[in-house]
Amino acid sequence: MPVIVGIFPIGSGWTLREEYPLVQSRCSYSVVDVYTIAEVVQDYYSNAPINRDVEYVFPLPPSAAVCSFKAVIDDEKVIKGIVKEKLEAKKAYEQAVSQGKTAGLLQQEHAD
Repeated sequence: MPVIVGIFPIGSGWTLREEYPLVQSRCSYSVVDVYTIAEVVQDYYSNAPINRDVEYVFPLPPSAAVCSFKAVIDDEKVIKGIVKEKLEAKKAYEQAVSQGKTAGLLQQEHAD
């Protein structure tokens, strides 16, 4: 089964990948005690003809946890993630979008 990775318009069924091609990907690791901390930086370019809500899909192993998230748009607008409980995060995201703000929602899901 292929692994789905990338940025896709919400509701597109993970199609239209060509509108948001991955330009560059970098990863750095450090080992602290019994943990590995990884930083993944991925640069995407938008060929989309219009602005639209998108979702970022990046698979993680079951033992992984997301500690932070940052999105930089057009080298100027920065969205910094704040780790919250799932329902609280979704409510804050929907409130921001309803107020016309640029917002992001990172949802961690595992295959298990």
